[in-house]
Amino acid sequence: MYMYWVMLLLNLLPERSALAACRVALSLVYLWAGIQKLNGTFFRVMPAWFVQPAIDWGLPQVVVAGLRAGVSLTPVLEIFICAGVWFPQMRRSAIATAVVLHGASLVLLGPLGHNINLVVWPWNIGMTALVIILFGSKECASLPQNLRELGRSWIGAMVVGLCGLLPILSYFGWWDSYFSFALYSANVPRADLYVTQSFRDHLPTRLQTYVHPVENFNPAYQLPFVFEHTRWAAAEMRVPQLPEPRGFAIMFRHIAAYSVNEGDCRMIVETRGGKILLYRPGDSNPVILKQ
Repeated sequence: MYMYWVMLLLNLLPERSALAACRVALSLVYLWAGIQKLNGTFFRVMPAWFVQPAIDWGLPQVVVAGLRAGVSLTPVLEIFICAGVWFPQMRRSAIATAVVLHGASLVLLGPLGHNINLVVWPWNIGMTALVIILFGSKECASLPQNLRELGRSWIGAMVVGLCGLLPILSYFGWWDSYFSFALYSANVPRADLYVTQSFRDHLPTRLQTYVHPVENFNPAYQLPFVFEHTRWAAAEMRVPQLPEPRGFAIMFRHIAAYSVNEGDCRMIVETRGGKILLYRPGDSNPVILKQ
């Protein structure tokens, strides 16, 4: 919705400036989507998770390995799309890469695959259409020409400039990760919600299914059980929860209402800026474990 509203705003500009602004903005989306995925957690976790449906389909191991390698290359492919659409010699390859990338994502995340996150199903279709519409014509100008057209409107240049620069702030926790195109990058704030056995017993039955034991838990920070709030969010809303400390805090206050004793639950949040925060029932502010 953020990107769509930005592009609708840009379409209020004069036609040539609007077209140039939308082209630059779309290429910046691919640039940041690729950059956000350049982290160790993405390469360690996301390829195996993404292609799990292919294993469930019974595809040969060599095909699964190929898909896994393809997912590992996603950051490079997205950055290639960002750059390739601006060069006539590479434009067709960049557009084809985008079509394959979004098509594969739709299959693996859609009803035939993980069957989660309803919002990204039309998103993948929409992104494919935007790439073809904005860059598929023979009249598509070079990047310098589009920047000159964009420069004719200071409002358009400011909006596109902000969209391109604000994602830098996400690395310090000053701008939302999803506004920085970090979806499925494994590069977002994380939260672990720990509970006791008695707390689990006080939860409604439908919520008890998301509570599982913690192996070798550290009693200094953890409790014997973990509440899988990400699975709960996916089951309730069919989309991911907001991966920001303020979103986790709202979720924790709701869950903590089931506690009888102060020590029944706690939540540890790791922010994009590297802070580690401890939330406990009744505390107005979290305890900073690591600055």
